[in-house]
Formats: sequence, C-alpha cells, structure tokens
Amino acid sequence: MLLREQKYLEAICSRAENGLKSSPDGHLRISVDKNKIRYYHCTTNDNGAYISKSNLELPRQLAQKKYNQLILKKAETRLKQIKKITKDYSDDEVEQIYNKLHKERQTLVAPVEPTWEQKMAQWYGEKYQGKEFYEGTAVIITEKGERVRSKSEKILADYFYRNNILY
Repeated sequence: MLLREQKYLEAICSRAENGLKSSPDGHLRISVDKNKIRYYHCTTNDNGAYISKSNLELPRQLAQKKYNQLILKKAETRLKQIKKITKDYSDDEVEQIYNKLHKERQTLVAPVEPTWEQKMAQWYGEKYQGKEFYEGTAVIITEKGERVRSKSEKILADYFYRNNILY
C-alpha cells in the first residue's frame, strides 16, 4: 500500500512540477473592497499591479501556481516519509523472525501467521477435487496413468512426468 501511495504521490509531484514550469512570475494578491474582488499581480514585495477583469487568465494562472506549490510541498513531505519507512521495509519480516528461531524453538512456538513453507505444505496436503468426467467423452490417459480431459492436458502432464516436475 505504501508503494502504491508512493507512485501516486510521485505522479502528483510530476503534474504539479509541470504546471509550475508554465507559470508566470510573481504571485496573486486578492483584495475585497466594498464587496468587489480585485486581483493584483505582485512581482516584488510591493502591493502589485491591478489586473483588469478583461484579463482573468492571469489570476487563474497565478492562483494555480500557488496551489501547485502547496501541493508539491505537501506531496514531497509525504514522499520523504514513505521513502524513509520503505527504505528498510520487507514484506516477510514476520516470517523472517520465525525462520531465524532455533529449530527446537520453532516447534514450541505457534507463529502469528503461517510461513510460506507451512502454506505450501497445507496446499500440497489438500486433496485435489477435479471436475467429473461426463459420459460419452473420450478417455485420455497420461503416461502416469491419470485420466485427463484433453490432448493438450495430456501433452503437458506427460512432459511434466518425463521431466520430474511436480504438477
């Protein structure tokens, strides 16, 4: 989940950075006077130059620029946190703790979750319940003596049997 979040945040950073590349210089100052909103383009520490209503694209660009800067800052902060966590993170840490125990201690401990080997042993221990063979279908037998449903299945089963591959 953290790796997915990392990719998501990297995509956000990329979009915000691309938006900042085409942004105009300066920032937007908004003033409300007598219930009228006025926009000012500030390029230095002054109060800025008034932006007329005929040029509404400039205030939009400046507002988007500020938004992109804020988003970029937050996303980069979160990315640093995620990278710090994932730097030494491993999916199988819980299993590694169990596997590092002495064999005799392992026999005395019930792991909080089954190890890969235990899951595999359980899976191999389960009896396979195949589909029924319908009356009137061709009888196809493998070299191992098992009945299969198709010639393709026979070819695969025979290949695995000849090459001592578990299936």
